[in-house]
Amino acid sequence: ARQVRAACLTEAEAAAWAAGPSPSRSGHLPAARTTKESDR
Repeated sequence: ARQVRAACLTEAEAAAWAAGPSPSRSGHLPAARTTKESDR
């Protein structure tokens, strides 16, 4: 699921996502925060 989502996001955002904490561990990341709101 992580790879599928990364493909949707831009390469720049994907890099920030990978650099940030794991979504499974933190549950929510600062980089994905904007993406989550947009997805919502």
